[in-house]
Amino acid sequence: MSYSIAAPFSYFVGSDGYALESGYVYFGVENLNAETNPVTVYWDAALTIPAAQPIRTRNGLPYRNGSPANVFVASSVSIIVKDKNGVMVYNSLSNNSLAGATGSSSIGYQYPTSATVRTVSSKLQESISVKDFGALGNGSTDDTNAFNLAHTAAQAINAAVYAPGTAAGYNIAGTIIAKASMYGDGFNTNLITSSATANVITCSVQGVTLRDFNITTSVTRTAGSYIVTSGAQFFRVERVDLFNWFNAINLGGVGVSGVRLLDIIGTTNISGGVGITVSTSTNSVDVILDNIFLVGTGTTAGTQPLNGIVVNNVGDIALKHVSTVKCGTGLNVAPSTSQVVQAIYVTDSFFDSGAGTGVQFNMTSTGSIQLAKFTNVWSCTNVNGFVLGATASGTCLRSEFINCTGSGNVNEGFIVNYLGVTNTSVIGGSYANNVNGLSFVNGVELFSVIGVRAGICGQFSSNSQYGIVLVGLNDKFTITNCNFTTNTVGSISFGSLPGTPGQTYFIKNNQGIVTQNQAQVTLTSAATTTLVTHGLATTPRIEDIKITNNSGYGTAGQFFVTAPTSTQFTITTASNPGAGVLVSWDARVWGS
Repeated sequence: MSYSIAAPFSYFVGSDGYALESGYVYFGVENLNAETNPVTVYWDAALTIPAAQPIRTRNGLPYRNGSPANVFVASSVSIIVKDKNGVMVYNSLSNNSLAGATGSSSIGYQYPTSATVRTVSSKLQESISVKDFGALGNGSTDDTNAFNLAHTAAQAINAAVYAPGTAAGYNIAGTIIAKASMYGDGFNTNLITSSATANVITCSVQGVTLRDFNITTSVTRTAGSYIVTSGAQFFRVERVDLFNWFNAINLGGVGVSGVRLLDIIGTTNISGGVGITVSTSTNSVDVILDNIFLVGTGTTAGTQPLNGIVVNNVGDIALKHVSTVKCGTGLNVAPSTSQVVQAIYVTDSFFDSGAGTGVQFNMTSTGSIQLAKFTNVWSCTNVNGFVLGATASGTCLRSEFINCTGSGNVNEGFIVNYLGVTNTSVIGGSYANNVNGLSFVNGVELFSVIGVRAGICGQFSSNSQYGIVLVGLNDKFTITNCNFTTNTVGSISFGSLPGTPGQTYFIKNNQGIVTQNQAQVTLTSAATTTLVTHGLATTPRIEDIKITNNSGYGTAGQFFVTAPTSTQFTITTASNPGAGVLVSWDARVWGS
């Protein structure tokens, strides 16, 4: 029987880790010096063509007559390898030692053939398996320490940690301290926490990516998060699925930038927690949540998570293709004392079936939202659709809602609930099958409602009360080009509007709200007063009613408008006009 040193060819590397050029290779009696105790080596497996020693190398390969060749021996041997200058590169008393701790440093690797030859050791150092440190993945033995050892080792050589898929999953009883990127085999790699309260993975170093594995639990979680960061810049979570979390992901720390949460599914049957929390700092920028789906299983308050996503403090954050279903309040933008959300942009997202509000601005104390923009956002079948200013404190300085839908909610479709919310624009979109489509509470100013449909729309029926409600003392606003028809009680309800119509506020060109009307009337021939029904949505001012004499004054001498009410006004003449005096009138309200 013959033994091949390697197949199809043996590679030899120098002390620099590259292919050994013009080197010398000696084969000797096992456990003896190979150079002084040589054995016969052969060029063929039949052991019929002896090879003279030392064997010379070219580009790391044994060469015979100008071509790469393999070397065969009759039994285990010792090996000495020297470079072209005769300097020792490798010395082993047995080729069986390749199975030892440093054996991989002496085995060449090249794939594909056009690649640079290097050692198996350098190839394996591209990633470190948790199984290298004793992780069993049997679902019962605690593998936390093995994961932490792997992360420490990977950090030292700038490598990644690999968690191979197993049938039973890895039992994580403690907390994994992520010091390097970590990846698994997708759905085949399961981290199973057996703690009801411990954080599963924490990270405070930059540049870590967690991808392609699942986190679940073998107990009912009551506290802690699956993934927690503190000051981890350029942190990414990709294609990680999270099951039965109390809290799923908590992003924290100062100056956290370049954070990405991508392609994450999080389902839970546990109530009371939060899917994703972002509580960093105002100099934390470029935080992006993309393709996120969070879903609970409960149908009422107390059976759902408190919130799907909470944003407390951040420089700028973007949510794209984000969906929360049955997650209490789907998106809660909630800066508190001294916290600021400088900019939040949400697009093509879906907040549905929550036991709270779909989208909520809940500033408290001195908390502030400086700029918010929502485009193509659905917030339906919740208790409320959109609530701006859930708590009467803090400020929201500017917000835009473009082509959004707030329908099928128990109470309000869209409500600005606090006068500290200013410069709000609602442009396009639909708000139906709520109590009211849109509402602006007492004292709210500086808002625009343009091109909105608030009434029967698509699958949603009429609002049970009004299309739009202005509670009172509202000023500096514009409501135009909207459709407020087909609501049960009416198109608009309004309180006292203290401003000057046509100057400080405008309500015009809206279907369902008559703000301009005109007609002709023949003055009553036997009296000095003629009643006119104007058909407007509110009482016009005298100066907003224009009358034009079409056929002379008759005997009236002069005529003028008096006593406008919510339904009619009076044309009064100085004396009985006689027969046939025709007057045109034009009445307008709210700056039409």
